[in-house]
Amino acid sequence: MRCHRRKRGERSLTPSDVTASFRIYCHRLRRHISALCIFLLALILSWGLPASDAAAGPAAKGPAVKTLVIRKQIRSADGKTADSILASFTVEVAADDASREKGLSGRESLAPDAGMLFALDQKFAPALWMKGMRFPLDILFFDKEGEVIKIMKNLQPCTDCPIYVGPPHAAYALEICAGLAEKIGVSLGDRFFLIE
Repeated sequence: MRCHRRKRGERSLTPSDVTASFRIYCHRLRRHISALCIFLLALILSWGLPASDAAAGPAAKGPAVKTLVIRKQIRSADGKTADSILASFTVEVAADDASREKGLSGRESLAPDAGMLFALDQKFAPALWMKGMRFPLDILFFDKEGEVIKIMKNLQPCTDCPIYVGPPHAAYALEICAGLAEKIGVSLGDRFFLIE
């Protein structure tokens, strides 16, 4: 610790100097406290928002949206294969029970380049129906490698709805507007690919 000795010509502190210094100190302290309060408020709000999203659950966020491309493998006479793109769809991926159960029901329409891809539980044969639908659909079923294994065309909205059972080893089902399966020329053995 060093002592400070006043040099010749230095004046000592007066009460007014102390008061002025105290005022400056208080002003700086208030500024720091205000900044701290703003920071704490922002922190509390940022904690509150994710909590409310989590409370709303996955149904509130909605299914993930991806691009799905359907390709046809063409074999030439010399045995070589080449891919040809049949169609590209912007799809919502229904990967949980809530989004699979809701599906496209209640919607007025679906764009021709849109669809819904259902990630299915392979322990059971998929059972689908058109309850709550307002427009007809085509449904394409795929195995785990993404190969088309069944096509259901022109399924109509209904009130007393039949249940449509897909193949027991189907891993995915793609719902698109009715008539598109025929229009794009999709057939058994064609494959789909998801693009992030």
